[in-house]
Amino acid sequence: MTLPAYDSGDGGGGSSPAGASGRAAGTGRGPADRYAYVSEEAHRRALMLSEVAADGVAGVSRMLRRAASGDREAAKLTVSSLLRAVPPLTALQVHEYLSLAHVRESDLASEITPDQRVTLLALLHRTPHS
Repeated sequence: MTLPAYDSGDGGGGSSPAGASGRAAGTGRGPADRYAYVSEEAHRRALMLSEVAADGVAGVSRMLRRAASGDREAAKLTVSSLLRAVPPLTALQVHEYLSLAHVRESDLASEITPDQRVTLLALLHRTPHS
């Protein structure tokens, strides 16, 4: 059984839904523009969280130090998002650690006290990592 060729109506007559031009039908945007809606700030935040995911506890420690020293991008991250980025931690563990350190889910990395930072890092260092 053969499927009929898709006609995009642009005169290309190809079997591609994007037509001969490689552009999404009706949008006028090419494939490179697909993720243009993602802001630069969101992209930088994702890069920092991926760094935490790759480095684990050392990455959390580094981001908290950066936030405390005035790095604007690191300061905008929530502590809960930093902890959730650490691969072996479950949502329940993240909630427990935040509670033990008296940190709210919505607290930014720049808003916690040095004592809270030390408590969080001590809890993370006690966690078995896979």
